This record gives sequence, structure tokens and C-alpha cells, in this order.
Amino acid sequence: MQRVSISVIMPVFNDEKYLPEALASFASQSLPGVELIAVDDGSTDGSGAVLEEWRHRIPGLRILTHESNLGPAAARSTAIAEARGEFVAFLDADDRFEADDALEVLYHRGVWTLADVVLLGFTRFKDDGWVELPEKHLESLKRWSREAPLVSLETQPDLATFSTTVWSKIVRRSFWEEIDLRFPEVSRERSETDGEPSKLFYEDVYTTLTLLFEAERITCCDRVLYGYRKGKPSITQKRGEETLDVVECLDRVLDDLSRTGRLPAVGDQLRCAFERKGAQYEELIRPEFRRRFVSRFQQLMNRLEFLASASGLSGECSSRSVLRR
Repeated sequence: MQRVSISVIMPVFNDEKYLPEALASFASQSLPGVELIAVDDGSTDGSGAVLEEWRHRIPGLRILTHESNLGPAAARSTAIAEARGEFVAFLDADDRFEADDALEVLYHRGVWTLADVVLLGFTRFKDDGWVELPEKHLESLKRWSREAPLVSLETQPDLATFSTTVWSKIVRRSFWEEIDLRFPEVSRERSETDGEPSKLFYEDVYTTLTLLFEAERITCCDRVLYGYRKGKPSITQKRGEETLDVVECLDRVLDDLSRTGRLPAVGDQLRCAFERKGAQYEELIRPEFRRRFVSRFQQLMNRLEFLASASGLSGECSSRSVLRR
């Protein structure tokens, strides 16, 4: 069996319009031995037919199917369980790789540095041709990569403010398995309120912050290799009640670090990460939900401060960069 260098994970739900562009950007990749694991998460449009059409054009395409829509967390978990690559990367079905050598550059960067996580540059674009390059994001990547081939939160505390999008990183699969990382699928709080399991949104906030706080070998690539489509009808564009799940995801990170005894070592960086995410989503959430978000977020920060004071932390945020998603 051919060795797989990178497994690219793609959740698909009613993405018929944009899916061909995403698939084409994978098909053009120069790195040999890559696979694309696409999970059709109960699509009701023509997404399944598009995937079948492209199966014959992409030798490394593997198609998995959910009978009903379980959400991107479940779709990614299904795909990761089947991954065979040395590294795992992520591509949303309405986004695209920005360069034909994107996976090759990231793979060789990870292999050369023996990194567990590779951070990468991205751009934002819209269907009308609008493009935005996140300059602060790229400046931070350049600075981190200049200072050392490998970094961590210990050497670069402001890594805690890095983008919490899962597609802005590739991860060594053995490291993912070593820390037993998961995409949480069910909201504890709304499930309690509703009396039945409710999907958790913004689950990548939990997953990517966990990666940044667990990894001791992080490397940075300051090239723009991923394109994130803005203006698409996704959950991250709605900014309604589901945005409260951001706070639940942050709460889970705090739970994990407190339970494992790591909070004293990373508490200041955690505070920086929380402050950034709180300010970001307070600005973005729709006005009718803002008061609830602020109240819930303040409860989280009060809990963090209580645990921090018990650990003797300084209470100061040492971050030097504020990066917008």
C-alpha cells in the first residue's frame, strides 16, 4: 500500500455550488501520496453526485456518508478515524487551497522541523472578487518563524491568540492520537435545557486551542496557502444564539487544563486567548443575543480568575498580537 503523506479532511453538507472549486484545488496539489476523505453529511442537494463525479478524477478521493446531518464535528471525526496520512489537514467544501504546492510546502515544513503542528497563512475572499489578506496574521507567522524553527506557548506566549480555525493548521496524526483529541459534538448546556442532545457549534475553538496548548513542537509557514470564503450561508455567518457555544468551548478548555494540573503553567496565555475570543464574538454576535453572551462570558472569566488566583498567576495578559479570525 502506498504511503500516505497527508490526509485532507472535508465535511460536506449542501455544498453543491462551491464543491467543484474545492475539489479542483485539491486535485491540483503537487505533493504525491495525498488522500482526500470527504464525508457527505446528509446533504439534500447535489453534493453527493458532485463527489461521485470527481471520484474518477481524484485517485486519492475517499467518500464516506452520513444518512442524516450530524454536523461538521461528527463529519470530521468520521474522516479522521479513517485517515492514513502522516499528517492531517482540513479543507472546507466551500473553501480552496490557494497554491498548487500548498500541501507540499506544509508537509516538508513539518517533516524538516519534526513538528507536531504547522501553522499556515490564509486569505479571505468573496464571490464578487473581494480579497482580504490578514496582515497581522502573516506578520506574526513571519516573526515566529524568524525567531526559531520550532515554537511553543512557553517560548511564544502570543501563540495563544492564533486563529482558532482548524483549516489554518496541519497536525501530525500520531500527535493527534497521542493526546486523544476530539471534536466535541454535543452541547452540554443546550442539551440540558432542551432535554435531548443538541449539536455543539464552533467546536473548532475547543479543538484548535487544545492543540496550541498541548503542542510543544509548532512550526510556522508564512505563505498564504488557504482561501476562506466569506459571505457563505454557514453557521459562522449567522452569529445568533449558537454563538453562545463559543463560551462553552472555552469552558471545556479550562476544564481540561484545570483537571490535568497544567493551568499554573499556561494560565496567563489562556487568559489572553479567552479575552481575544470574547472580544471578537461580542462584536460579531447579533445585538439581541449580546447581553446573554457577555453575561455567560463574564461567568467564565470569573471562574478562570478564581482558579488563577488559587494558582498564584499574575493576572496579566502577555500577548503581543491580536489576530482576527
